[in-house]
Amino acid sequence: MTAPRSRASRIVARIVIIGLVLSLPAEIALATKVGEPFPAFYQPEFPGAGVATPTTVVNTDTAEVVFADGRTSTFPMEKLPDNDGVSVPYLTTAFARVDTANAPDIVAWLKDRLAELYPGREAVQFIIHSTKRTYALETGKLLSEWHRPKVVVELR
Repeated sequence: MTAPRSRASRIVARIVIIGLVLSLPAEIALATKVGEPFPAFYQPEFPGAGVATPTTVVNTDTAEVVFADGRTSTFPMEKLPDNDGVSVPYLTTAFARVDTANAPDIVAWLKDRLAELYPGREAVQFIIHSTKRTYALETGKLLSEWHRPKVVVELR
């Protein structure tokens, strides 16, 4: 059994509870009017923080197939992947250099894939054209364009 509390302790407890209840709206009003030193209820603003770099870079890889009859077909690299888990980033890496692009397993896969895409036509060469373009974000203006040396894969 607990001892009865004095009248003074009950008054102090009520004052503390009333003070806490009233201090929350007062703190919110003060923080809204003056601002907080660090976030408690609101996140701080970062005035002047804009885009870190005012440009964006777009890389485009285009494939060109040369057929035995001399005709060509050009298409975006996104058309080349198959459903066997080969992705555009993988192909971009595989075809980035002549030595990796002409690896026997890559050439064998490429021959099979081109036979699927162009039935009845014999592909003899596969050429990758890569372009890197830099644009201004605010205006959309093309600032620079760089063409990587083309990578040629011999399919014969």
